[in-house]
Amino acid sequence: MIRAAGERDLDRLTALYSLLLHEHAADDARFGLQPGGEDVLRQVLSAAIRDPDRDLRLAQADGDRIQGFCLTGIARRPDAFRETARGAVEQLFVRSEARRCGTGRALVQAALDWLRSRGVQRLQVEVARSNPAGRAFWAAQGFLPAMDVLDREL
Repeated sequence: MIRAAGERDLDRLTALYSLLLHEHAADDARFGLQPGGEDVLRQVLSAAIRDPDRDLRLAQADGDRIQGFCLTGIARRPDAFRETARGAVEQLFVRSEARRCGTGRALVQAALDWLRSRGVQRLQVEVARSNPAGRAFWAAQGFLPAMDVLDREL
């Protein structure tokens, strides 16, 4: 079941978000949490629940266990641009035991539906080059490379 997240879900969503960052940190330490970072994650998630330009959906299995979540936002630009709004998946995570069962696909579909209901016509995602499973997932959802993001340490 996919549903909108609420304040009552914050503890479990914060733990899941921490797990996501722990997995990312295995590839790149920059994505790891600082000590006390869970408190900040909780604040970020709480703010997302209240923000009309962000949507936080969760996948809940039978019972109370949250299997995954998707945080989607709308980036807005001035009217001088042809495209004044685009969607962005800020975070998508599915527990390892719930992967390859349609959970991620259902979360993406919920994000697409939410964006369409707000008149947004494009959704962008970022996925690390070092994440072949993530790249394959997004390709299977119909996403194509559109822009390279270049990175440089200072």
